[in-house]
Amino acid sequence: MLIALLAMGWDGLVARTSNDEVWNARNLTFVFETMALLAFGLGWLIKGRAFPYYNDI
Repeated sequence: MLIALLAMGWDGLVARTSNDEVWNARNLTFVFETMALLAFGLGWLIKGRAFPYYNDI
Protein backbone atom coordinates (compact mmCIF):
# COMPACT_ATOMS: atom_id res chain seq x y z
CA MET A 1 0.00 0.00 0.00
CA LEU A 2 2.86 2.31 0.82
CA ILE A 3 4.50 1.71 -2.56
CA ALA A 4 1.30 2.65 -4.36
CA LEU A 5 0.95 5.86 -2.36
CA LEU A 6 4.60 6.76 -2.94
CA ALA A 7 4.18 6.21 -6.70
CA MET A 8 1.24 8.59 -6.81
CA GLY A 9 3.15 11.15 -4.74
CA TRP A 10 6.15 10.82 -7.01
CA ASP A 11 3.93 11.54 -9.99
CA GLY A 12 2.53 14.63 -8.30
CA LEU A 13 5.89 16.07 -7.31
CA VAL A 14 8.48 14.90 -9.83
CA ALA A 15 7.05 13.35 -12.96
CA ARG A 16 4.48 16.01 -13.84
CA THR A 17 6.74 17.67 -16.35
CA SER A 18 8.29 14.68 -18.11
CA ASN A 19 5.90 11.72 -18.07
CA ASP A 20 2.47 13.32 -17.81
CA GLU A 21 1.22 11.87 -21.10
CA VAL A 22 2.36 8.34 -20.24
CA TRP A 23 0.87 8.52 -16.74
CA ASN A 24 -2.52 9.75 -17.99
CA ALA A 25 -2.66 7.46 -21.05
CA ARG A 26 -2.33 4.38 -18.85
CA ASN A 27 -4.54 5.72 -16.02
CA LEU A 28 -1.80 4.91 -13.53
CA THR A 29 -3.42 6.93 -10.74
CA PHE A 30 -6.38 4.55 -10.77
CA VAL A 31 -4.11 1.52 -11.06
CA PHE A 32 -2.11 2.53 -8.00
CA GLU A 33 -5.23 3.51 -6.06
CA THR A 34 -6.71 0.09 -6.80
CA MET A 35 -3.53 -1.63 -5.63
CA ALA A 36 -3.56 0.38 -2.39
CA LEU A 37 -7.24 -0.39 -1.74
CA LEU A 38 -6.77 -4.11 -2.40
CA ALA A 39 -3.79 -4.21 -0.04
CA PHE A 40 -5.80 -2.38 2.63
CA GLY A 41 -8.78 -4.71 2.18
CA LEU A 42 -6.63 -7.83 2.35
CA GLY A 43 -4.92 -6.54 5.49
CA TRP A 44 -8.30 -5.79 7.03
CA LEU A 45 -9.58 -9.28 6.23
CA ILE A 46 -6.49 -10.89 7.73
CA LYS A 47 -6.72 -8.70 10.83
CA GLY A 48 -10.41 -9.58 11.14
CA ARG A 49 -9.54 -13.28 11.04
CA ALA A 50 -11.54 -13.98 7.88
CA PHE A 51 -8.91 -16.51 6.77
CA PRO A 52 -8.40 -19.33 9.29
CA TYR A 53 -4.95 -20.10 7.87
CA TYR A 54 -3.61 -16.78 9.15
CA ASN A 55 -5.11 -17.05 12.66
CA ASP A 56 -2.70 -17.39 15.56
CA ILE A 57 -2.64 -20.66 17.43
